[in-house]
Amino acid sequence: MFAAAGVTARFVHGEAISPWLSTVFATEALAPCGHALGIGPALPPGRRGDEQEFPWHRLRADRPLVYASFGSQLAPSMDVYAALVHAFGPDEADVVIATGDTELAEPLPPHVIAVRWAPQLALLERARVMVTHGGANSVAEALRHGVPLLVVPLGHDQLLQAFLVERAGAGLTLAPDAATRDPVAAALRTLLADGSHRRRAAEIGRSYAASDGARRAAELLVART
Repeated sequence: MFAAAGVTARFVHGEAISPWLSTVFATEALAPCGHALGIGPALPPGRRGDEQEFPWHRLRADRPLVYASFGSQLAPSMDVYAALVHAFGPDEADVVIATGDTELAEPLPPHVIAVRWAPQLALLERARVMVTHGGANSVAEALRHGVPLLVVPLGHDQLLQAFLVERAGAGLTLAPDAATRDPVAAALRTLLADGSHRRRAAEIGRSYAASDGARRAAELLVART
C-alpha cells in the first residue's frame, strides 16, 4: 500500500502483514488498500451516555463552526492553540476547541469556546471544518459526517492519515511547527470557502455510510475460523 502511494516506509517496530487476514478500517475512497481488505470504518453506534454539559447556546446558526480536537495521548504546542484562538474575527466563525488537560490563557474571544471534553459526534453534525491531530477515530468520524479536515499530525499513524486525507482531496495538512496563526487561518479559510474539499469529504462519507467495518471484520473472522 505504501509503495503504491509512492511512499518509502521505514518501520521501527516489527510490523508484519498477516497471511491469514488483513483489514483496513477505511474504504477505497480514502485509501487504496492493496493487499488488505477495505472494510469501512468502525464507528460508535451512538452516544456513550456519559456526555458532559456543553454550551450549545453559544453557537450561532448564522456562522460556520470550526471544531478542533487533538485526542488524549499527545498535545500540540501552545502556538497551535493560539493560532486557532486568533484565526478568525468574532463575526467570521465560531470555534470550539477540546483542550483535554491543556489550560488556555484567559480571557478568550467570545466566538471561541474551550472545553476539556466536547461531544464530538454531535458537533460534527454542525461543523464545517474539523482541526485534528489525525487520529484514526477522529478522521473516520469527521469523514463519515462529510466534514473536511485540517490535519496537524503529532505522531504515530497520524502522518499517514494526514497524507491520505490530503491526497484524497478531503482536507489540508500542516506540520506542527508550521501551524502558526497565518498558515492556520489561511488553511481554514480555504477549507471553508473551497467546496471541493467538502465534496470529497462527502463522497468518502457516503462510502463510509454504506460500510460497517466492525460487523464486516467480525464476519470475516468467523468465516476464517
